[in-house]
Amino acid sequence: MSAPDVLIAVYPEDHPRAWQSIIAELAPDEAGTLRSTYGRQTVEELSAEERGPIRVMTWAEWKAGASAAQAAIPVKWEAITEARYWELLEVLPPINWSGGAFMVSEACDHDWATGRERYQAVRECGSAPYYRTWDASSRPVTHAELAANRATPRGVRW
Repeated sequence: MSAPDVLIAVYPEDHPRAWQSIIAELAPDEAGTLRSTYGRQTVEELSAEERGPIRVMTWAEWKAGASAAQAAIPVKWEAITEARYWELLEVLPPINWSGGAFMVSEACDHDWATGRERYQAVRECGSAPYYRTWDASSRPVTHAELAANRATPRGVRW
């Protein structure tokens, strides 16, 4: 089987971890029964262990669904303290730093569609000390997402 054709067991769509986790990679045994490659459990045994139904799909189907689910999660700027801003700025060298906005240089995860890394984004807004605010993105973002939404007002989803 090629990588996109590999069968996997995943949570149903209404499960909180539906597009976040893969339960097991599956392969047929000598009799043609699908079993996990680690532990050799059948789909029914995996369902019993997970205490609920599971879905069987190809890796390519899961990747497309995870990508769509990931893109559907709205991002908004959320208030953080000045101390937290400086902690994130100084913990690792910042990347994509421009106009007080930057990304913490250790990737949090990857965009399923493009494979590009996603980072925690942070920004400083305002010019005078009394009007300055500090924000962080509500989920990791790609470089393109930060560039397109660097000036989005706080609380607005993008």
